Amino acid sequence: MTRSLLRPADLSLASPMRPNQKVLFSLSMIVVVMSMGTFGFRMIEGIGLFDAFYFTVVTIFTVGYRELPDLSDSGRMFSVLLIILGVGTMTVNLGFFTQMLVEMKIDELIGRRRVSKDIGHLNGHTVLVGYGRVGRQVCEHLRQKGVKLVVVEHNEELIAELDGKGILAVRGEATDDETLLRAGVDRASRLITAMHDTANNVFVTLSARALNPQITIIARSDQENSEKKLYMAGATRVIVPHRAGATQIAHAALRPAVVDLIDIAIGSYSHEFAFEEIPIAEGSKIDGLTLSEMNAQFNSGVIVVAIKRGDQMQYNPGAQDKITSGDRLIALGPQDKLDRVVDELAQ
Repeated sequence: MTRSLLRPADLSLASPMRPNQKVLFSLSMIVVVMSMGTFGFRMIEGIGLFDAFYFTVVTIFTVGYRELPDLSDSGRMFSVLLIILGVGTMTVNLGFFTQMLVEMKIDELIGRRRVSKDIGHLNGHTVLVGYGRVGRQVCEHLRQKGVKLVVVEHNEELIAELDGKGILAVRGEATDDETLLRAGVDRASRLITAMHDTANNVFVTLSARALNPQITIIARSDQENSEKKLYMAGATRVIVPHRAGATQIAHAALRPAVVDLIDIAIGSYSHEFAFEEIPIAEGSKIDGLTLSEMNAQFNSGVIVVAIKRGDQMQYNPGAQDKITSGDRLIALGPQDKLDRVVDELAQ
């Protein structure tokens, strides 16, 4: 004998409704009750459609009937049934909406607690202040590189957008030290302040430098006369977006090949080759090796075009130039090979 099996799909009606389904169900219940009352009074009492609708509303909400004529016995019985049905419907709907609000608040609290816990585990991450037009682009570039990131933003809608993308975010005013500390600025390696208000960027730079003297700070300035103030406040580097954009436009007109190389360096577009900055830590596998020995050991297939040592940049280093801890190699090559070298050195 064939036995009928109950599949999980057959139990879909028993599964909990999603919030949008609850709202649709509640509205449907109200429409059904209002329609029943309106057409019921019209048929029983023989009154106009609008009067029947009005009578239904005052019956369901139990606010009295002084403006309407007396009901027949059938009308009164129908009113009793409609009151019971209407009050029950409104009670159920009130329960639905109350449950939704409570669940939303609980989800928000749990989500914020989870975010705070995840941020608490970070160390050496990047704090991005501002998720506007510039901050959004910075965020996308950093995410593509797999950078550990926390965004500080005061706009609630943008916070919801960041949560939806799975990006750790702290809501609050970045000019408040407490907000920066919740973002882990005291443990971060970098802070990028990309707000459009230069005065706020100056204030954030001052606060971040005081909270973490070793942090690298990249600040945005929409006013060229504020660039010096940002450096005085403790910024490591100041970017003036309109000036950088104008420079790139001029280079695109005069030196298009140079712009192509810059695009490769900053990863503006998808290219076969890319630039990478490779820091050499103390005790690294290639500490003390020459460039030729490094290429022989790792079969890297990348070209070291420069070595940054302290504040000095050595361009076009020779094959016998030695690599020492603290150096930063500026390498050019296929992205997969660059990633392999970085992974090898990280082991």
